[in-house]
Amino acid sequence: MNELSLEDYISATNSASTRARRVVYAFCFASILAFMAFWNSRNESWFNSRYSIIQEIYRVDFDTTRTEKKGAMPNNAEKAKLDEFKVSRSIVTKKQTEDLLEIYQNLKKEIYLIRVPILGVSFDVNDLGIFSGLTFTMLLTLFWFTLEREEENLKLTFEYAERKNKLKDVYTYLSMGQVLTIPQKDNASVSKFWQHLPKAIYMGPWVVSILIFINDIGTLESGFVLNFKATIILIITSVIFLTIISILTIFCLHRAIEVEKLWNLMYTKMQKLNKSNNGVPDIEIPQTKQIAQ
Repeated sequence: MNELSLEDYISATNSASTRARRVVYAFCFASILAFMAFWNSRNESWFNSRYSIIQEIYRVDFDTTRTEKKGAMPNNAEKAKLDEFKVSRSIVTKKQTEDLLEIYQNLKKEIYLIRVPILGVSFDVNDLGIFSGLTFTMLLTLFWFTLEREEENLKLTFEYAERKNKLKDVYTYLSMGQVLTIPQKDNASVSKFWQHLPKAIYMGPWVVSILIFINDIGTLESGFVLNFKATIILIITSVIFLTIISILTIFCLHRAIEVEKLWNLMYTKMQKLNKSNNGVPDIEIPQTKQIAQ
């Protein structure tokens, strides 16, 4: 078997970095979708606030079957708020109010029944904690493995480059393709903020999971009324997934820090080599083919 060339090592390392980025893009997309579903389904959301006001306008102004059991009449401040909303939406007649109610009732179905892009399936928003937890667990596990492979490939590539006295050229070449890792450069300081910002992105699934779990705990009473058994299952599985996601997030952050340390170590070695080879001509950059990604 022929010995692997420098180009082979570089190709494998670039491929590992590309795989890691793709997983990050995937869980960023999933985090945004889960956050949007959570945010729009809150009782305090813009949609629910507007829907409640329209319902109140219909009850106060147009519901001829209104009884005392349906609620007391609003006070002057509340009535002024309803009137202001009617003016802003040009609500004058009962028919306009009924049409708005019908529109919002149909939209409410879309908000509380979440459709998964591409797959075409849907699930109830109350199960968001379960399905988002499962998705984040799988993506973070995959991300952990890709970071492990990226670190291993980097080590092998840098070790090979050191043996061939081409560390500086390989370091420069690989650093040009980095996106979520910012290697140090000669005569250019790297801000700590930008170095650590990608790590905040890695915490996206954990943050969204925390928000969804807090919302689930805050609406437990409503859940028990709707379906006691399903609510218990939801809380138990959410706790399990949140624990796993927390652990995986820590593992991924640790691995990302190790990758960053490896780049820093190679930069330090490169600087030492430059000092020890002071006065020696620079090494030629090896001819390498464009790596398809």
